[in-house]
Order: sequence, then C-alpha cells, then structure tokens
Amino acid sequence: MINEKVERQCLKLGNSDDKDNIIHIAYGIDKKFILPAGVSIVSVLENNKKEKFIFHILIDEISENDVNKFAQITKQYPRVSIHIHVIDVEGVKDLPTSKRYSCAVYYRLYLSQVIPRNIKKILYIDADVICLSNLQELFNINTGNNIIAAACERIVTEDERRFNSGVLYINLTYWRNCNIPEKLDEFFHQSGEFFYDQDALNNVLEKNVYFLDRKYNFMLDATEKDIPVDVVLLHYCDEKPWRAWYDNKDKEYFDYYKALSPWSDVPAELPSDYQQWKYMGHHWLRKHKYLQALKCYWQYSIDKLKEKR
Repeated sequence: MINEKVERQCLKLGNSDDKDNIIHIAYGIDKKFILPAGVSIVSVLENNKKEKFIFHILIDEISENDVNKFAQITKQYPRVSIHIHVIDVEGVKDLPTSKRYSCAVYYRLYLSQVIPRNIKKILYIDADVICLSNLQELFNINTGNNIIAAACERIVTEDERRFNSGVLYINLTYWRNCNIPEKLDEFFHQSGEFFYDQDALNNVLEKNVYFLDRKYNFMLDATEKDIPVDVVLLHYCDEKPWRAWYDNKDKEYFDYYKALSPWSDVPAELPSDYQQWKYMGHHWLRKHKYLQALKCYWQYSIDKLKEKR
C-alpha cells in the first residue's frame, strides 16, 4: 500500500544540515538509473552554485560502489548532502510494469512517507532530466493552493490538460493534508487499465495543478532540431543519452555533465534486449557503418527468436 511505512534504511552522505534555506530535490530510481541520476545531480549543482541542496534518492537496492560515487559528489560540492532512502517495494510490486517502466516509476509516490514532515516543498525530477540553468525562478513561483506544479504534456479538451510526471514541484504539506497517498491507493485498486504513475497522478490531482512553462520540463519533439536558450530542465523522455546508440544533438548536454561526474569513465550502455539491438543497428546505419549495423541486426534477430520460444 502506498500509505504504509516503506523506508528500510536511510544513508546520509555529506553535510546533513537540514535548515529552512536548503532546497530539497528527489529522484525515484532503480539500479539501472543510478548513473543518470548522478549526472542529473551534477547538472543541478553546476548551474546553481550559490544554493544549498539535499538530494533524496528513493531506491530499492544500491551497491557500496555506487554509494561511494554519490559520496564523491558531496566531497566535490561541499554545500550538498545526499540522502539515499532504501525502500521496500512490497506496496507497489503488483502495479503495472514493463521492460521500459519498472516499479521505480511509483517510488515518487512515497515521498511524503520518507521525507521529514518539516520539509514543506520538494522538487521531484526523473533521472533522465538534465538541468541547464538556475532553478531559483522556479522556486519563486507562487503556485497558490495547488498541491503540485507541473508542465503540460497533452491538451485533452479545452478544459482538460494532462501533465508530465517527470518534473513535479510538490507542496508536501498540502499533499499530506489532502491524503494524496490514500487517494492514489484508491485509484490503483478501483481503476482498470492505466498508464503507470502518470495516469494516477493526473486523475487524483487534476484540480490541484499549477501548470508550469514548458521550459521546466522540455521534451524535444520530432519537429524541433534545437534546444531553446531559455530551457531550464531538459527531459530525455524517449531514448536515453547514456546508451551507445543515442546520437541526437542534445546528447552533448548529458555528455558535458557526465564528464564532470564520478561516472565520467563509465562507457556508454550497450543493448540489453532485442529492441535495443535494433535501435543500435539504426544508429550505425545512419552513420553509414554498414558492417556494425549488420552485426546489430543479426543480434536483434537472434534475441527476438529466443524470446519467442
């Protein structure tokens, strides 16, 4: 259940001074997204050099090596603390998942359970979001009595908009007072098919959303070639820039901050299933590397046949 106590352990790295002037940012990830989460944290710190932060990472398991890498960030940036909340996934393990979306997409729904009650607001961002500019303007926005602030992803009707859950500025006081965890539980257990956490959040919070400018959750679409200069948070919501076959122009932003992170020497991620071998084949084909493309398509065919057996 979403409203049960879920934290098994909390590892506090760096200076844990928890005063009111500290900005709190959270990530909900599994072990596959540890590297991009670390890169995302570095991008925030590089573009907000005067602010103090506590980053909250909600994760179900983490190795000592990765804990040490997060500790390196706190040494590299003394004004930062990182709290790793190791959570029990029992409450969400039966909710819909896929190869693309693990149960980690639901971890953000646990924020009010693991974040201390004295913290009134928190910015949640997906691990595939890179900060390109200062965040202070976002934190100064008056969101009124709304529970969250988020960017519009889709206009359904003139009176209905759906937000993307990859960037959520959450008023935790309102979230708790309005019993949002209980309402999310009710949605999960009474609804039929739904699109992971984003459907639940949109349905439960539809009347309590302050809609942010697109620059706070910018997702490059097929009609756009360049990133506008005013973008604050860049969201790689489709293919991921840490994978070997990703070659969009916006990869340079991710690569820049990765080079500044403790994961700078980690090679690009290779395909882990037949679909990804196909994507990598397309990548080499676009670059006219026909032998490499052929090898990828061959592996794609083999892995696809194995999965169908």
